[in-house]
Amino acid sequence: MTAMSDTSIDSHPVDVKRSRVEHPIGWLYLCRHESVHYIIDALLQVDPRKEFTKTELAEFAGVSAQSVRRHLPKLRELEVVAETAGGKRYHYDIDSPVGQLIVELNGEINAIGAE
Repeated sequence: MTAMSDTSIDSHPVDVKRSRVEHPIGWLYLCRHESVHYIIDALLQVDPRKEFTKTELAEFAGVSAQSVRRHLPKLRELEVVAETAGGKRYHYDIDSPVGQLIVELNGEINAIGAE
């Protein structure tokens, strides 16, 4: 990650936004697809012992099964989500260092009254 220059972001807003979208890092990389937000939010709300098919997870998250199939590999790679296969059903949890940071952030936001 490079340091920001003294140039104001407002001086080149279109170029800056385009560059950030084309080369996302960190949080933007993780959440650049809206369905990822919903998948993570669903996992934050469900009993951590629950098992799903990918279709059931998609329904619970309110996204397409195709979105779940497309994004789960990246969420596993980034260690946001862990997956344990059990036949056709899978256990997904966010009991990883990255997942736990997301849980803590979610708790802090909820504690200050985000609804």
